[in-house]
Amino acid sequence: MLKSTLYPAIGLTYISHGAQWVVITWLAIDILSLSPIAVGSLVAAMLLVQVALLPIAGRMADTIRPTLLAQWTATGLCVSHLLLVGVVLAWWFNIVIFVLYALFTSAITAFFLPAKDKACVELLPNRLQKALALGSAFQFLGVAIGAMIAGFIDDVGLTGILILQSFLMALAAVYWGFIEPSSAVRVRDTLPDSATCDTLVSDQSVKNSTSHLMMLFKANGVLRHLLALCAFNGFMHMGFAVALFPVLGIQHWGFDNLHYAIMQGVFSLGAVVVYVSNAYRKPQQYPGQGMLFCLLYTAAIAYAITREPTFWGSYGLIFLWGVTAGYSASMSRIVLHSIVREHERGRTVALYQMVLLSAAPLGCLACGLILHFMNMTQTLYVLSSASVIVFIIFLFSRRLWAVEQACASER
Repeated sequence: MLKSTLYPAIGLTYISHGAQWVVITWLAIDILSLSPIAVGSLVAAMLLVQVALLPIAGRMADTIRPTLLAQWTATGLCVSHLLLVGVVLAWWFNIVIFVLYALFTSAITAFFLPAKDKACVELLPNRLQKALALGSAFQFLGVAIGAMIAGFIDDVGLTGILILQSFLMALAAVYWGFIEPSSAVRVRDTLPDSATCDTLVSDQSVKNSTSHLMMLFKANGVLRHLLALCAFNGFMHMGFAVALFPVLGIQHWGFDNLHYAIMQGVFSLGAVVVYVSNAYRKPQQYPGQGMLFCLLYTAAIAYAITREPTFWGSYGLIFLWGVTAGYSASMSRIVLHSIVREHERGRTVALYQMVLLSAAPLGCLACGLILHFMNMTQTLYVLSSASVIVFIIFLFSRRLWAVEQACASER
């Protein structure tokens, strides 16, 4: 019953999310004819809204049943899409309504992010790697399906896509509601016996979510190292990839729209494959080691791209890049949930997402500047060299290397 409710709930939610990003981009560029700077500013504002709300969202995920919080967000998004349908049909749609819709849906999504992660961990006790991997697999698959569905917006119209999104979110809310509190077995509130896990701050020693996050950050040395690596990955890998891929595929390799879309799909497919594989393979006892070695794998892939691969070789490298990105993200989240207590999971996930979402836009800007002054090969050299340097830096610290996956030894 759990598998037939939790994973469809996640998948349905992210199908709508995938379509939502395409719809927002389509409205901004094709309907409202916003400039690239305006579109970039809107995306940055949407990310900033999430960063600002994540501390509150994390605290709510720790104090409210996460499945209930996820159900509330699904209901809120369903209502938002229906309201926009009404506005469009009434011919009231304008740039102000569009910006409010984009920011409001982004704000609601902020409350879903920590709720989804915590729900996966709570509902699958002693299955940390499998829970996070399958949750992420359905997430990436849902986003890919949603983006493809939204690609038919010219055929079915804006209202058709919005009504479909409303239906998907309503169905997701029903699925989240089917997951009853009694089925949520609490994961043990202890940490693995490891010297890497510092003493954590008591939940009662703080008065608000932001101060708790800061005190948790100061008290847990492993968390500081993990967030530092997360910031680098968000800046150099996630942020660079967003800005680099269009230039790499369309300008450098000369792909047309179809081949570029396939390139993006191949990257997502690589992430989905590794998530599904992680769900059923033997648990990684030391996930931090796998996460750190992904720095070298990314450096090798970036260097290989500079060697001018063949057409099919290009797709192969992009697929491997997706595999590496998916494995790195999977291992980093396993580390995160292995070093915090149950009552701190929501807020810690929120802090993790804040760091990632804050670093990615900066990485996009930095990549754009580098591409302005350097060619593609030189930019890839920067990415490769930076990844190797960060890997070497972490060789001087054993904190992340020694983190042992919670409950790994019990399987």
